[in-house]
Amino acid sequence: MGLFSFLKTKKEKKTESNAIFAMPMLINNDGYHIAELINDIESTWNVKVTDIDGDEEALAFKVNGLTVALGYIPHPIPAEDIEWAAKYAYNWNKVLEDVAQHTGHVIVTVFPDGENALISYTLLSKVLCSLLSTSQIVGVYHGTQSLIIPRERYLSSIEELQKGKPPVQLWIYIGLRKNSRSNSAYTYGLNEFGKDELEILNSGLCLEELYIFLLNISSYLISQNITLKAGETLGYTPEHKIKISRSKGINVDGETLKLHL
Repeated sequence: MGLFSFLKTKKEKKTESNAIFAMPMLINNDGYHIAELINDIESTWNVKVTDIDGDEEALAFKVNGLTVALGYIPHPIPAEDIEWAAKYAYNWNKVLEDVAQHTGHVIVTVFPDGENALISYTLLSKVLCSLLSTSQIVGVYHGTQSLIIPRERYLSSIEELQKGKPPVQLWIYIGLRKNSRSNSAYTYGLNEFGKDELEILNSGLCLEELYIFLLNISSYLISQNITLKAGETLGYTPEHKIKISRSKGINVDGETLKLHL
């Protein structure tokens, strides 16, 4: 059974272990519009879309040899999934109120076909930006990374993507924890790129500083394909080397790398 036929009957099933996906949330009973979407992908990202097959229910095409599939679901994402992700959406104050109006969603999947995760996620984000530019979408749900991202934040990444910079804030969740004496931060999603998740525990830095630091480190690891190892040090400044250790995660399941700031 081909990809298109499979999507017509099994839209909600992840068909490949290395496939990546996200779910833009539609409002006003809108869907995706094939001609406008394809035109925006080609004009915005200067690529050629080939092997187009499908309709407004299920669509498949290729970009630079990678297969992209869209499946339209004419009902909202289950409320329990949205509510779970919304608890972590500290950059979207009215998330539950805003997404309550969504009437359907699209499952957008990229099948890597042996390519690395950076290429796959970059293509996924480009397709999503084109979808947001041509359809009525309130935001995008990335369940794998516990991310739910508002429309405006996604569209603001277009220039970054056009310049070839990885919009890591669309791919990696950075969790922040505060107590009376110190702050902590962690990543969730670096595993998607074959990297260990990172944690900073009991730091004297403010939450904003921790967020920017982990965002920059994550971007560096992904864009340069760098793998950190326990026992090494990270050059924060020429005078300050950050020690790296590995142990059971505090805020993330499994083992994580601890950055000792």
